[in-house]
Amino acid sequence: MKRKPLEKSTDIEIQEALMRIYVWIGLRKQHHPTDFEARILMEFLRDTYPKMAKDELLAAFKLGIQGRLDVTDLNPFDQFSIPYLQKIIFSYRRFVANLWRETPEEPPKQIEYKMTKEEKLADIEEYRTMNLPASRIPPYIYEWAEELGLINFTDSEKVAIYSESIKIREDQIRADGDRVEWKRFKHMKENHFQNINPAETSAINLIFKRLAIKKYYDTINGNQ
Repeated sequence: MKRKPLEKSTDIEIQEALMRIYVWIGLRKQHHPTDFEARILMEFLRDTYPKMAKDELLAAFKLGIQGRLDVTDLNPFDQFSIPYLQKIIFSYRRFVANLWRETPEEPPKQIEYKMTKEEKLADIEEYRTMNLPASRIPPYIYEWAEELGLINFTDSEKVAIYSESIKIREDQIRADGDRVEWKRFKHMKENHFQNINPAETSAINLIFKRLAIKKYYDTINGNQ
């Protein structure tokens, strides 16, 4: 199966890879990039390495952890910055180039990384015990829970969560102070989002996933 390049990967797919990397390198949760910083990182990856696959990004850090790259220290010193990211990717490319020189008749195979069911369940459980607000739970946790059959909301429950997501998105835009954008959103809402743009669809869906997994956690934890 052809690997999806970063330029065609969704925010969720890239965030999933970055979260795995944070765990691998020991970046403490309080030092994870903010949502704004994460968007900057994702934009940089798509713009600078559009053809690189998510599996390659994971492979670069996995090789570094194994001591197979020429990077002497993987410690991010509590800051996952673009220069740090560049350092690992450059080292990975030197590693691949050396493999190519050693076996020119056969290109080196990319190293794939795919999360197991057990790893996904472990991450879902870890976030449950942290009791975070919905805004701080990664949306992919909802996707994994749904994929593994842990979440089974009824259609009416999904509609209620989606309506709540729209209200939260509207409040976010109002809080930003951009009256033009707020009026535009209200107009879309009044027209039942018939002409909603992809950016707003994505923003509302992300809020929906965070709210949904939070409600699932609250039910499991007996908070509802």
